[in-house]
Amino acid sequence: MHDVPGFYTFESVDMVTVLEEVLDRFQPHLKEHGFQVDIDVPAFLPPVSADRTAILQVLDNILDNAIRYSNSTRYLKISAFRQEKQVSVHITDKGSGIAPDELPHVFEKLFRCRDTWSSGIAFVLAIAQRVIRDHGGDIRLSSIQGHGTTVEVWLNLASEDSDNEATNFSR
Repeated sequence: MHDVPGFYTFESVDMVTVLEEVLDRFQPHLKEHGFQVDIDVPAFLPPVSADRTAILQVLDNILDNAIRYSNSTRYLKISAFRQEKQVSVHITDKGSGIAPDELPHVFEKLFRCRDTWSSGIAFVLAIAQRVIRDHGGDIRLSSIQGHGTTVEVWLNLASEDSDNEATNFSR
């Protein structure tokens, strides 16, 4: 984890609530542009250790990219699940995807894709990667050109000692 004292305020964060908030913000735009949105998020996920504001911003930016770079296939899938000591959030689109030779560079802040309309992706992903790594997590991207992209955000569970609430969150 990067040394970022005082920059983040780590707490026990409910990812179901965070995802609901992000989706609520984008709902008018998604509806206006005719997106089909599939959500596969359980009613309860264990809390993660995170700075809530920073994670909201990362997910906002990833979702905004997925919407912005969608082609005529207006589709998004948001899924989340627990795997061992982490929670993973996947955001998948059926947009234009990223060329295979550009894929290894998408987390480089100054990388410019050949398609000028998609050149902002690397900057957003570089920042997202920094934030997620500052949280001790990981961010991964898979893409097939012409078929879409999936961004995976992996965050560590909050420790058993902190806020060990077994609250069931409704959706």
